[in-house]
Amino acid sequence: MLQDKIKEEVKEAMRAKESVRLEVLRGVLAAFTNEL
Repeated sequence: MLQDKIKEEVKEAMRAKESVRLEVLRGVLAAFTNEL
């Protein structure tokens, strides 16, 4: 599912220490959580 893919992207962003990408992905995940 899309949410699982985003969670994987968050993990990769954490490993790569990409703070901007990480914040955007976390925002998208939060939006998913708020909608469900």
